[in-house]
Amino acid sequence: MKQLYFLITILSLLLFGCLEDPEMNTGLQNALKPEFEKFSGDDITKTATTILAKATIKKENGSPVTERGFQYWEEKSSSTRKVTDEEKEGKGTYSLTISQLTDGETYMICPYAINGVGTSYGDTIKVNTNPGTGRVKTSVIDDDAVDATSVDVKGIIAEKGEGDYEDYGFRLFNAEKDTTFNRKRGVELRDDSVLVYTIKGLEPNTEYFVEAYVKNKFGTFSSDGKVKFATKDGLPKLGSISIKGEAAYDYVDLRAELISEGDSAVKEFGFCWGTDIKTPGRPNIEEDSTVQALSLGDDNFFEARIDNLKAATNYYVIAYATNAFGTRYSNDTIRVVTKRDLPTIFLNDPSTYVMDAGVVTIGGELQSEGKTPVTKLAIYYSSTSAPSPKNYEGKKEFTTADLDEDKKFNISIEGMKGGKTYSVRAYATNESGDTPSNEVKSFTTPSIFGNDLATFPGTGRVEFATFCANNQIYVLGGSSGTGYVKDLYGYSPSENKWAALASYKENAYGISVCTQDDNVYSVAGITSARWYTELYTYSSNTWTQFASLETDKKMECIFPTSFVYKDSIILIGGESLGEGNLAVRDTIYRYDMVNKEWTGCGNFQVPIKAGVSITSGDSVFVGLGNKPEDGPDERGLWINTSGNWSDWTLLAKTPPEMKNVCSGVLFKDCLYYIDNGGVIWRFNLTTKDWSKMSSFPKKLTNTPVDYRIFLLNDTIYIFLINYYSSYLKTYDPLWDVPQK
Repeated sequence: MKQLYFLITILSLLLFGCLEDPEMNTGLQNALKPEFEKFSGDDITKTATTILAKATIKKENGSPVTERGFQYWEEKSSSTRKVTDEEKEGKGTYSLTISQLTDGETYMICPYAINGVGTSYGDTIKVNTNPGTGRVKTSVIDDDAVDATSVDVKGIIAEKGEGDYEDYGFRLFNAEKDTTFNRKRGVELRDDSVLVYTIKGLEPNTEYFVEAYVKNKFGTFSSDGKVKFATKDGLPKLGSISIKGEAAYDYVDLRAELISEGDSAVKEFGFCWGTDIKTPGRPNIEEDSTVQALSLGDDNFFEARIDNLKAATNYYVIAYATNAFGTRYSNDTIRVVTKRDLPTIFLNDPSTYVMDAGVVTIGGELQSEGKTPVTKLAIYYSSTSAPSPKNYEGKKEFTTADLDEDKKFNISIEGMKGGKTYSVRAYATNESGDTPSNEVKSFTTPSIFGNDLATFPGTGRVEFATFCANNQIYVLGGSSGTGYVKDLYGYSPSENKWAALASYKENAYGISVCTQDDNVYSVAGITSARWYTELYTYSSNTWTQFASLETDKKMECIFPTSFVYKDSIILIGGESLGEGNLAVRDTIYRYDMVNKEWTGCGNFQVPIKAGVSITSGDSVFVGLGNKPEDGPDERGLWINTSGNWSDWTLLAKTPPEMKNVCSGVLFKDCLYYIDNGGVIWRFNLTTKDWSKMSSFPKKLTNTPVDYRIFLLNDTIYIFLINYYSSYLKTYDPLWDVPQK
């Protein structure tokens, strides 16, 4: 049986080996998909709606290419489309146009090819179709392109887009309505790129906006924006107006220039006149007298005569011209006074006067010298009544040499006090007599004192120390009435604000503070329990000890005066303990900040307490201070220019009326002080004399009070304080005058 099975198996194998093999395409056994050359943007030509793409099949790779073309899709879409080469197959270069695209759109494109193995794709590139619309720019409108009712407008097609222009023109905008002017209304297209048109029927003296536009089948071109213009008023334009020759006794001949008729023919021109100049808009042809000119000369000037004028009367004359758009007046109004034997003089309106740094400049005109030449001119002023040559506070004489070619003058007057109302009148004199200006003019000078500044926020006090540095005013320590205080406050003028700063080491009374630039040094004084022997410097809102008084020299004191001179601190006078009592002294000590040592420098000319030291270059001014409680008042003002502190020159003794003075400033060659009665005193360094100036306008009834004066950035400040209240104001010495 086993042999039978074996025999059957052998027979089956023989039969199976006799079957035929299946047919096979031996040509595809080693074939690959087609292969492209690099596909890039250089292979693309595009318009707004088409892309012409070119690709090259480099190899068919063993199997003929049966289909080739391009596959494409919008970048923002996943839906693909293709275009197929219907004419040729196989390898090589082919070009196809992709149509019906959207302008300004981004497409992804790649070539494809199919052979017996499969589909092959080339490089995928991004292609943007051209914008179908272009760009138009509206030209800026020149002044000569506009009149009262029309404007010449122009637009430039900067980018033409694709295809024909379906419409173009201009859009006009104003507050009333928007209007379109297109090709059907006559807008002209020149050289296929320039739009021109004249828009008519506009309102005079009106603001408009205009914008060019262009449309094609793709839409409206982009624009660079609207251009603004304003139509003119269309009125005539007048030039100068003048008196022809001189005014007669009852008439005057006038002359004026018509520069242009405007945008309509002039119907009437001439002059109008009246006596009212103060009312705005006068004179005018509706309310005042007129005279028409009969003709216009070849030089575009017209002339006319005004008759029946009254003597010694001010007439104000203006030229006018009228066309269809209305009436235009000349820019200038002239003043006319008929001829007379006496001179004729005028003062300008006070609004034209210049008031600066204590000087008032007054303008006017000598319109006529009269029958004979003027021999005298003067301006008289008064703060109490109408001024005249017999009643005035002051006067300023001048001559015809001070007049300009038009007989006008500008005369500067010094010595007028600030914050006062003055009346002024000009007088002119010839052989026929004196004549005043027709009106008395009044004006008010700037105030001597400014408005109240920020209120001091600290405890009320007197007999404190002060200094200026870092563009601020500082108040340190003092007596509050119940004891001594140690706090420091700074005032910033730029912010009009006080601020609490770093307090002194202990309560501080009778301290002297001196500065050099922004370096601050404090000397002497007492606390509630002891004499100060330490010297401090103040910087970055910190008090730091830098030296000490030499106690063996008995230098301890209160209310000395001190100043910085080069590398030294000079300490003069003060009050110290004598034999059981406080005594004012005259000692001078010098602290050498380089060698850090004290040296005695002799004695000052008189004992001095709470005196004032002011430095300027190599000059030092020292003096004043408190009046002695007993004995004669020996106070004065001394100067030192040598640096030898035993060598002082007396400039002047103090005025008998002057009370205690503990602060002062140097401003424009004058020293200014304020005493504890609120009176400001000026010492003129040129004339070497004292002047009693104004008093501080605020008063505090509760005594004691303390006045201080400061100079910061060319502005003077005055500070008044007692235990309960305070005031701070600016003071302008240029508007202050000495009391008589």
